[in-house]
Amino acid sequence: MCGIVGIIGDIEDKDIDWLNEAAMSLKHRGPDAGSSWVSTHGNACLAHRRLSIIDTGHSNDQPFVSDDGSLVIVFNGEIYNYIELREELIALGDSFRTHGDTEVLLASYRRWGYNCLERLNGMFSFAIWDQSKGSGRELLFIARDRAGEKPLYYRHENRKFEFSSELKGLRNNSGIDPQGLNHYLALGYVPNEMCISKGVKKLPPAHAGLLNFETGHFQAWKYWNLPSLDESIEKEIDGHDLAEEAWSLLLDSVRLRLRSDVPTGVFLSGGLDSSLVTAAASKVTDVPVETFTIGVPGSSMDETLHALRIADAFATSHHTLEIERPSLDL
Repeated sequence: MCGIVGIIGDIEDKDIDWLNEAAMSLKHRGPDAGSSWVSTHGNACLAHRRLSIIDTGHSNDQPFVSDDGSLVIVFNGEIYNYIELREELIALGDSFRTHGDTEVLLASYRRWGYNCLERLNGMFSFAIWDQSKGSGRELLFIARDRAGEKPLYYRHENRKFEFSSELKGLRNNSGIDPQGLNHYLALGYVPNEMCISKGVKKLPPAHAGLLNFETGHFQAWKYWNLPSLDESIEKEIDGHDLAEEAWSLLLDSVRLRLRSDVPTGVFLSGGLDSSLVTAAASKVTDVPVETFTIGVPGSSMDETLHALRIADAFATSHHTLEIERPSLDL
């Protein structure tokens, strides 16, 4: 989890002050490093708060600038298949100065443009400031992962475009959006691009957006959809084969997510989902999996026993944190 924030437009001193304050408000998302970048033409400033997971050295701190200075990225998340993408890009002639996924993501955009999104396996929200066409013709490219795991909020007013990982990173005093509030009360969430804050939009899951600095025009589009169900093959589906395929996909998914230069673990409740993840993690690693459970003694919702049974079954290194008196103070 990292925090990103930025503003595109005619930058003033007060904008830079706001950017730094906004970045500090996101420090809880990225406690390991923080920095900002302002374009030489005074039309863009970006900031980042980093939680270091891959290649934790400071060479991967953000905002990350390409070797030729034409591209700048701020990125929240993780590209799980960055090693495979890196090898493919090297074969095409690219070179790298780091071993992290941020530079791979930036190189993927430089090589394949907006189509790089088709190749990314990960959770992400990012913004790339593209200066390759020259001053006054810059582009801001933003995108969010298919499931919408990583958030991205934006506000576009008076030829200024602001974005942030959280609402607190945006300047907005317009109050509550009645339509957004209505949807929240009816559904329990605010759907699509709508937001609880008036004047702010969310970039929806599986969407990308492009801001043309020259025209001030912003356009968002959906870059991925769930595959449609081919009902004609429904009778040919074998349940055993489907189960085997699902298990294979889960193993590969967990294997990719365990790539890390810091310790990893599994939150284990003892329920179906976390038990399957624990089983997969135990299968693809050579060392005991670290599992963690929060227990609430005496509560009907306590899952400590269920988690312990799974931990014993897969010989994990298990940790239980018991909360004697649940309260908001905790």
